[in-house]
Amino acid sequence: MHYFRAFAILNIIAVHFLHEFGRGDIKDAWFQNSTVYFLLISGYLCEYLNSDLQKFSAKRYYVKKLQNVIAPYVFWSLVFLATLGALPIHFWYIPFISIVFLFSPVLLRLKNRALLIVTSIFAALFFIFPNRPMGLGSSFGEFLNLYAHFTVFYLLGMLYARFKNLRLKWVYPFAALFAFLSAFYPIAVVGSLQKLAFSILVLPLLALIPPRLKILDLIAKYSFALYFIHLAVLHALVYFLPPSLIASPWSLFLYIPYIAFTLALCVGMKKLFARHSRLFLGA
Repeated sequence: MHYFRAFAILNIIAVHFLHEFGRGDIKDAWFQNSTVYFLLISGYLCEYLNSDLQKFSAKRYYVKKLQNVIAPYVFWSLVFLATLGALPIHFWYIPFISIVFLFSPVLLRLKNRALLIVTSIFAALFFIFPNRPMGLGSSFGEFLNLYAHFTVFYLLGMLYARFKNLRLKWVYPFAALFAFLSAFYPIAVVGSLQKLAFSILVLPLLALIPPRLKILDLIAKYSFALYFIHLAVLHALVYFLPPSLIASPWSLFLYIPYIAFTLALCVGMKKLFARHSRLFLGA
């Protein structure tokens, strides 16, 4: 699951990169709704790290989320508001996941059958509210729509942590077929399910990679920091590039150096913030 963090953030960054360089066709077909990956990771880690309920402390859990999630979100929100006068579009995720975190201690205490029932309810809501609003929504109805659309993936991450030893080999060919066919139907509900299919296919492959492969390990460790700053770096890159290059298909080759530069910036900021880096970077 550690390398899956790297996979997740590279996909999320790709969504914004492809949008800025005018490749919405690729973005919509293969990358849109990559937030699903982060939700699966969050649900998995919540269950996996707190599976021993006798040692679980709700207070310690909330304090860690405040330090590692809320604090860097507040810091970067203030930075962007002071410099740009607005929050980046992808910052909707932190208020969203914070409310999910609020109820996670209750979910942890559900028995397997109860968690399956709750997941089934949210799966039904997912299909009732298939079109997620952009951001957190401008109304209470859109706010609920967002939770109906995405919470099921957090719950599926928790279920995966509980039942990861099950061997359901028959799932893989169906996941592969759906992942391919879904590229031709770039709508929200299909895109989200596509990411679930990709997860089923990618997780076993990532498990085959040697532990601590340096570059993937580094991207995974700084995934949250990359999440916070990548869009600012991207906007600066686009600002200084000539329009002819932005419109060119060759601009897609900038993705790797862009990732490398942003990652190096995160490493540098971590050294700057030293032992307080989690409060400012989440890494």
